[in-house]
Amino acid sequence: GDVNGTGILWNRVTGEQISKLPWHQSMVIRARFTADGTQLITASLERGIASWNVASAKVDGDQNLMHPRNLISVDIDRNADRVVTSCQDQRIRVWDTRSNSVLKEFDVRFGNKRARIDKVAISPDGSMVIAVNRERGIARAFEVESGREIVFRQENGRRGGVLESADGSRLNAVVFAGDNSHIVSVGGDQIRLWGMNPQQPQYRRLQMNFSPHGGVSSASFSSDSREIVSGSWDGTANGWTAD
Repeated sequence: GDVNGTGILWNRVTGEQISKLPWHQSMVIRARFTADGTQLITASLERGIASWNVASAKVDGDQNLMHPRNLISVDIDRNADRVVTSCQDQRIRVWDTRSNSVLKEFDVRFGNKRARIDKVAISPDGSMVIAVNRERGIARAFEVESGREIVFRQENGRRGGVLESADGSRLNAVVFAGDNSHIVSVGGDQIRLWGMNPQQPQYRRLQMNFSPHGGVSSASFSSDSREIVSGSWDGTANGWTAD
């Protein structure tokens, strides 16, 4: 994706440009192929999500998902079947890219008040979503189909409800494991691991690690969901086990 709203397809073997996708009017912030590779889903800041036919390099009919205001954050599930978005109307929406329709809309509140949703994440299978308010260090998670909120519990079993950064610091990232079994959250100098209770929509805190290099900016799971890599603002990375 380009800052001028153009998506570009490349041949990953030769490095040659295949085609340009000039539909968006502002920066392309996310792109992902569907599982069969025939479609490409792109999202930009100016309210739009588009579904492209890869062979023709054209938007499929009116397959664009418009929002009432500009987008803030976008995430796409593993197969590009579902997209979760947050926009400046302080709501999150889960879109079905096959039917070009909204599956679920959430009016997310933090402390009984609406607030900016700085970041959203969707589980790889598209069944759960997370909304993050970075400044308050709070995240809330929901099941897509039922709309039920997912509960977070501390290591002592105390029901915390929402996911909160331990020391009131910014919550920089919340990431799902590939199999939904864990969530990792990072903020301040902490990396916290949460494990799913398969009997109910609930995650329990399993571990809390401290980065030796200070502020943690990002995290990602390995393909088998057993290891975590975290990045810090000073340019260093650390590895952790999720067992």
